[in-house]
Order: sequence, then C-alpha cells, then structure tokens
Amino acid sequence: HHRREITLKQYHHPYYNPNPLLDFYRTNFHERPSKKLVPSLPKKANGEKISDVMYILTSSHQDQDEIMAALRLSKSKNDEKYTFLRSLCVAIKYRRCGLASRLVQESLQNFDVHYCYCFASPDLAHFYQKLGFTLASSMQGEAQSKFIPRWMVNSYESMANRNRNRKELKLYIKQEPASHRGANILMARKISLRLSCFNT
Repeated sequence: HHRREITLKQYHHPYYNPNPLLDFYRTNFHERPSKKLVPSLPKKANGEKISDVMYILTSSHQDQDEIMAALRLSKSKNDEKYTFLRSLCVAIKYRRCGLASRLVQESLQNFDVHYCYCFASPDLAHFYQKLGFTLASSMQGEAQSKFIPRWMVNSYESMANRNRNRKELKLYIKQEPASHRGANILMARKISLRLSCFNT
C-alpha cells in the first residue's frame, strides 16, 4: 500500500486553454473510446453566489499535475436546497481505489448541500447507497413527497426518455446533515490517501 498526497481543488469556471479537464473527460468519461463526448462544464457564475462548481482530485506525478477524478455540483434553479451531482468520473487507471467515494464526500461537505440528487445506472446502486443515498423509487408515500419535488421527477423522466437506448438510469437522493455543510469556499487542500492501487 502506497500513500500518495492528493489535492482537492474547486473550479468555478474551468475554461482555459489548453484544457486538461476536457482532455481528462475525453479519455475517461465515456465507455466507448471512439466517442469523445464530454459532459458540460459550469458556466461563468453571476455575482458572488457560487452555484455551479467542479471538484477535482489531482496528484503531482513526475513534476506534473495529473487529474485523477472529477465531478460537478450544481444548485437546482427550482430550489437551491437541492444540489445535482453529475459528471462523476475517475481516471481509468485509478478506479476501484476509493477515490470516487472520497471525492463525493469531500465535495458535498464543502458545497453547503441540504439535499443531493443524481441520476446513475443500476450497477452503481451499491456505491451510492454506501454514501448514504436512497433509491427514490424505494421511498414510500410521505417520505417520497417530502424529499422528491415534482420538478425533480419531471427532470428525471425527461432525462430517462432521452436515454432510452442506454442502461436505465435511476434517481438517487441524499439528505446531508447540517453539521456537514460547508461554506462553499475551498482553497486547494491536501488529502493524504493510502490506497492499494497506487503502485507507481
């Protein structure tokens, strides 16, 4: 087991040239390498309020910063208590090391999240449930109407209709404890991880 120092960074407007974040997604995001699709990145923030952010884990390797994992958190335009988690991606060579879990946990604690929701394939059910997310379709009656507003159901159904040819995506939701909520201000922060896959 090797310990590697990793830096957690936050980008509010990640457009620069050349853009290593777009290259990272082109290489690692889509399951078919021939498809160079990349998810959309945050637009420039209006005013002081930061409502759309990329969180990135990087590691300095051979004098270069290497992106290991990334995700995007966006406040819902319908209700800012709800945060949409999307574009979660880990570099292919660093998968199954625990990076995705750590990135999600650290990001949610920094972003002042009340409720977090995401659309994910069924094979990620265990991953999200381990992080405290609940499969929306497993909620009953009052719990469902309390945590899952109509606009979210509409958004989910619209997305599901657009993705009929892919694996059926599921809606997951999580309530973040008040004690975990951050101030949404992050100076790059070092995280030291001991992970079995870091053998370089």
